Amino acid sequence: MNFQIESLVSDVLDMARESAEQKGIAVDFQANGGIEVKADPEMLRLVLSNVLDNSIKFSPKNDGKVTVQIMKDQGAARWSVVANGIGMSDSEMKQIFALEKTISVGSDGEKGAGIGLVLSKELIEMNGGELLAFRNANQGMRMCVKLPMSKSYE
Repeated sequence: MNFQIESLVSDVLDMARESAEQKGIAVDFQANGGIEVKADPEMLRLVLSNVLDNSIKFSPKNDGKVTVQIMKDQGAARWSVVANGIGMSDSEMKQIFALEKTISVGSDGEKGAGIGLVLSKELIEMNGGELLAFRNANQGMRMCVKLPMSKSYE
């Protein structure tokens, strides 16, 4: 199905803002408007919700910042979620998409098992895209999803 990704991201952000506000985390949305993708919107909604929830969960209380960006990237649509949270060690990064992960604890005691990221990676790949994870230079993470754009937007 072809749809405008900005609208879906905006809807998911609206739902995530309450938990971000409760933790005192700023959320910024930057879009390079009008990018249409060919994918299952409900699968993408699940992935974005999971990535945003993780970003909020692991961002510092009253000092966190989460930035969501949408842009074109070499014939693909790319959205990324950048957070200044607690980040991951080298060993954690190696297992970020593996089920062998142990329970991790967020900045306000929230628990996460990493199952959502394994599922998210599968859902993105089912839609012809890829999910990538990067450590920020100073602290935190950047999760990036690349998806095929619909033919009329390439």
